[in-house]
Amino acid sequence: MKTFDRIGAMLGPLLLAVLVLACGCNCPREAPATSGAALAAPLLTYVGPEEKPGPTAWQPVPNAGQSVLEPYLSQAFYQYDKEPYGLPVTTKPYGNFVDRIQYEKSEYKGETVRIGFIGCLSGPAQDYSGNMLKGATLAMEELNAQGGYQGMPFELITRDDKAVMGVDGHMMVELIFDEEVLGILGSMSSDTTHVGIRVALKSEVVQMTSISTDPTISQIIIPWAFRILADDWSQGRAMAKLIYKDLGLTRVAIIERNNRYGRMGSMEIARVAQRLGHPVTVKLKIDLAADAKPEDYIPQLRIVKDYDPEAIVIWGMYKEASLVTRQARAMGIDAVIFGADGLVSQTYIDITGQDSEGVVVTFPYNHYRDSGVNKDFIANYTKKYGKAPDSFSAHGYDAMLAMGRAVLNSGNKNGKEKGLNRALVRDELARVKDLEGATGLISFDHTGNDMRIVEFAVIEEGQFKFLDQARIDALRIQTHARAHGL
Repeated sequence: MKTFDRIGAMLGPLLLAVLVLACGCNCPREAPATSGAALAAPLLTYVGPEEKPGPTAWQPVPNAGQSVLEPYLSQAFYQYDKEPYGLPVTTKPYGNFVDRIQYEKSEYKGETVRIGFIGCLSGPAQDYSGNMLKGATLAMEELNAQGGYQGMPFELITRDDKAVMGVDGHMMVELIFDEEVLGILGSMSSDTTHVGIRVALKSEVVQMTSISTDPTISQIIIPWAFRILADDWSQGRAMAKLIYKDLGLTRVAIIERNNRYGRMGSMEIARVAQRLGHPVTVKLKIDLAADAKPEDYIPQLRIVKDYDPEAIVIWGMYKEASLVTRQARAMGIDAVIFGADGLVSQTYIDITGQDSEGVVVTFPYNHYRDSGVNKDFIANYTKKYGKAPDSFSAHGYDAMLAMGRAVLNSGNKNGKEKGLNRALVRDELARVKDLEGATGLISFDHTGNDMRIVEFAVIEEGQFKFLDQARIDALRIQTHARAHGL
């Protein structure tokens, strides 16, 4: 029977994830960017368990309720962080497993608290998952130094999914059924995370990503799926606000990596630009070959240069972004370059050199934060690994910190010893509120998403510097002077 459980847990979620990704599922769906009246249809409202119990959660309700796109019509679109995507708070999943008899007793028999870690640990993307693992390992060691779970040490069980969807399904099944982990950290790519959270749903094991930013990971409301960083839509809206509202720029070019990550954030910027009356000037897709060179992007950048944009948004990872940045500057393109969290790596600065100066990026990990947790994390990480942490390692640290807190809280609730099992860990993770981590305060909304405020940094003298109001004002003066030929 266990063999059939393994097969079902892997194949069903994998086929569903492939179907969702192949169809370009993007819920809520994008409406035509025309008038407010057009944006209001079709309307969707969520029917919660109190109103209509049963397996079907989404019901079309013509001309009733709130459109999931309504928040974008408001001038406060960039402050949309209270009820993500227009969903009411009635979407609380499973009612936190209330009154489940088997839920009250311990199901865990391990000698260590086994937490799974899955990510791309080999190949060209291994740096991202590798740094995430380093941060998680540091947090695990600190939890053990504090006594672990009632004297039982934490243990990280790793699996390499090679950023391949099929491999991820196999590795998830191994972690859940062979290793019998209590929870899982990962994965790296959004594609593999989509597979993983469906395996987690079928097997009822919590999974938390600290790298995957595809917003649909949380929009499908799998109660066992959590994310511990701002998603692409949050980053895209914040970047649109910075470019169009704060800096007053109107001619914007977008260069996106030709994959799901590249599409999601740039899509949101294009939507906001349309609604503000400044459609994106030009939008291009790029690929990255293993032996790519800056001059490979001359054809795309010639098109960009012809449009003379005030800003260029690069939504991709640091390797292709570095090639594009260097070639753009070599061709005399002096527009301000903006980038997403995929550029927030010292490697981007090192390989881009002087051309990285002035590049503005979303800043999911502000290492200048004046908090004891952050300072201790930087000191301990640097001591252990001989280099300063980056955003991936900081979020990996916070993910393990939150998972550890959930485990510790699940063993003793309201003074009553409850033991330890996967459902308890999931529920305690959902209850995490304002947990102080290296990256800031950690809280999850009812979809398992982290809706923290998106911050920015600008590269100055080879370092990421927090983009405060003074730097924003200076950047506005600089861009306006360029626009007027001053």
